[in-house]
Amino acid sequence: MDYPHGFPDHLKFPVDTAFSNSEIEFARLRKQETSKDDGLRHIERYVRSVFFAFAKAACKAVEEGLWSAEQFRRETDKYRDDLAHHVYFDKIFWTATSEELARLKRSVKLQIESMDEWTGIQNELKTALLTVEFVKRSPPPVPVVQPRFDTLEAATRHAEELNKANGKKTRQFREPNPDLLTGLETVNKIRAANALGISTRQVDRYVKDKLLIPVGGFGRKRFKTKDLLKFITKNIAT
Repeated sequence: MDYPHGFPDHLKFPVDTAFSNSEIEFARLRKQETSKDDGLRHIERYVRSVFFAFAKAACKAVEEGLWSAEQFRRETDKYRDDLAHHVYFDKIFWTATSEELARLKRSVKLQIESMDEWTGIQNELKTALLTVEFVKRSPPPVPVVQPRFDTLEAATRHAEELNKANGKKTRQFREPNPDLLTGLETVNKIRAANALGISTRQVDRYVKDKLLIPVGGFGRKRFKTKDLLKFITKNIAT
């Protein structure tokens, strides 16, 4: 039993599971009842179970914007009839007739449309369509552009302007202490912050803005003392 062309792969699992469960149930029922009427009744139950799993998955495809409502209606109708045809010829143990198959398809259609489960799927479809329409009409989010600064002076000036506009006090920077770097090739973030006279959070911001370039892997970042001294000379010691 093939899926409709373009049916999303990630939505096939519950339908495949429904097939497996229906096969198990049909085999169990066949052992208990073996008349033709019983067989037709079991086939109808098989078709209903798998169809509802498919319809729910198709409704999810609409919700995710992968299918339209028109696709849902067209493909669920076709899938129901194709499924009934497939299960009928696969499970009968008597001579098949086209009239009997037509009656089976009509019977399954009426049964499905009279069940609460089908009403629930239609309500889910309506909600999915409203969600898709809302997303279509919503304006795209405005991207937030984070400023980049070439120097500490520019970053500090920007912070002062923001703090002034927000009624906050401007953060005061400590004096740099390059003596902490004497005799060392690299230092950790804390020592680098103390040498620059700033906080470790400010060091992280400078790294993010590529004003400072650390060495080493994730969680073990260190800073070259020569880079820190150049930074002090260029950006701080003015």
